[in-house]
Amino acid sequence: MVKSPERQRGVQSVDMAIRLLEIVRKESQPMMLRDIAVSAGITSAQAHTYMSSLKKFGMIEQLGDAGRYALSDATLTFARHVIRNDATLNANINVARSLSAEIQEMVTVDCLVQEQPTVIFAVQGPRTPSLSLRPGTRSRIGNSAAARIFDAWSDTPEMNPNLSRIIRASGYAHAEGTPVPHLASLAAPVFREGALVASISVIGFPDAMAPEPERPVLRALLAAVSSLGGSSA
Repeated sequence: MVKSPERQRGVQSVDMAIRLLEIVRKESQPMMLRDIAVSAGITSAQAHTYMSSLKKFGMIEQLGDAGRYALSDATLTFARHVIRNDATLNANINVARSLSAEIQEMVTVDCLVQEQPTVIFAVQGPRTPSLSLRPGTRSRIGNSAAARIFDAWSDTPEMNPNLSRIIRASGYAHAEGTPVPHLASLAAPVFREGALVASISVIGFPDAMAPEPERPVLRALLAAVSSLGGSSA
């Protein structure tokens, strides 16, 4: 059956909308409309029409006085659908649940979303104070061990090079006073086919989160990651 011109135009419109989302996704900073248009090979007026529709449906947001475009948090809804069908990420979540039950502390699984470490799963442990960490919560260098993991294995680490080397050599990161005062976190990397795909973190009081390999919480975290084939090299 030959498709009508109207149907063909409809498909092309979807293709372009997805292409624009991909352009914005790949950029680490919010983008100006003209830059999006240039990357897509269309006029600014055409780009504006697409971006207005994407914004209407909650896929895109505009930030700051300049109105730069970025993916909205609503895109995490699609990420959750992917996670449910991704065997590796599901395995991480199952391990995180088991780890939390074993050590009685809060455990999270983080992935890079829009180039930022982002919680995709969190389970509250009875020993950990109630925290507002939930899927979609983002972190940055200096306020979580998970962020330090992703930075240490990035091509251009922001941290002191010595700290990056220590994290890579030891296979875990530690942060204290975060994500809230009087708490600390430990995180270890999970790899798939040699690529860093996630970080599993434990959050609790500093005495339990001490970064000595013989301490029970760190031992349990490293064993959990090792069961996923995630111990680093």
